[in-house]
Amino acid sequence: MRSWPLAIFTLTAIAASPASAEDWSRDISGWDVGRNGNSCVMFDDYEGEGSTEVVLMIKDNPASTVLMITNSNWSAKDGERYELKYYLGDWVYTLESLGIEQTSFRKGFGTVVNAKFLGDMAKASGLTIMRGEALIDDLSLDGSGAALAVLERCRRELAADVEQERKDRERLEHIPLDPFAETGKGAAQ
Repeated sequence: MRSWPLAIFTLTAIAASPASAEDWSRDISGWDVGRNGNSCVMFDDYEGEGSTEVVLMIKDNPASTVLMITNSNWSAKDGERYELKYYLGDWVYTLESLGIEQTSFRKGFGTVVNAKFLGDMAKASGLTIMRGEALIDDLSLDGSGAALAVLERCRRELAADVEQERKDRERLEHIPLDPFAETGKGAAQ
């Protein structure tokens, strides 16, 4: 099984993981799909010049799904905004994408995608990305439908864990951290 890209661990380390979460990873129709703390991730890498990598990362809210595509030959500038067209079969999405530098030798771009994009991706056989008239890449999406279904199951599991964690906090919030403290954080009221 391929190793997870460095960016995934960097991005998922930002927030604390739910206590009940267990990390896992599986090969689903050629895509790596798994849970890493508070994120669900889908990853594939491609042969060819620069070894393009595609990463979808989702948290408990599907509106916050991030698509990152990197390649070791690209010179995208970290933080620069690019207007790119994503072709998924008959569907075309024009999305503002942000340049990223995953490592000093791997650059690319990332964008936020919605549930409709993911549904169209599951049905499409390929993803073509254009910057104006310039072809960025033309990628096969073989197996992505099955992988996206597992990614969605992971997201629902994550959302349930986040909701349970919220309920647990609410259930215990009336108890002071230190009932013996006279003032300050956690003092009894």
